[in-house]
Amino acid sequence: MMKVKLDILNHVYATLAEDQIAMSQVINAHERMLFKKGDILLQKSQIMDCYYIVESGIIRSYVNNIHNEEVTVDFFKHHDIAIDIVSLFQQCPSKVTIEAISDVICYKIDFALFQDLYIQFPSFSEWGRNWMTIAYFNLRERIIKMATQTATQRYNDLRRNLPEVHRSAVKAYCHISWYDRYILEQTT
Repeated sequence: MMKVKLDILNHVYATLAEDQIAMSQVINAHERMLFKKGDILLQKSQIMDCYYIVESGIIRSYVNNIHNEEVTVDFFKHHDIAIDIVSLFQQCPSKVTIEAISDVICYKIDFALFQDLYIQFPSFSEWGRNWMTIAYFNLRERIIKMATQTATQRYNDLRRNLPEVHRSAVKAYCHISWYDRYILEQTT
């Protein structure tokens, strides 16, 4: 179990490898968590006080649209950081709900401890800036795809690039927000 934790966290925090003291402190700050399918990790309107690094399983983030229907806005899988960035870093109520859509094993770090480490270790704050930059680029790419690709293209990309997410989401819940549009496009 400890080896798996080290492997996962060493992968996520790879840029800290040169600062073994920081790496050790960061790894020790994470607590192993188990969630069952359907467990809520963050409820809408709560303030996120930690983030999770996924070892196994699939987590989704969703909002309720104007018709009060759940619309998935993100998936988190192996090695991903399950987070509501705005709620965590602004310490404001979340607009999303974060839910395990399969049994999940992950590692949690509390926000207060994260902040202490962020201040204490420049290498950790550099990792955080790099991670946030990558997260921004990924979000920008998703926004552009929403405007330039059809639902069918996005759905096929998901099936091709993230088969484990596709299997879990479609089999369990059909939580892919574009899935309904894909079905509609196929029938019209």
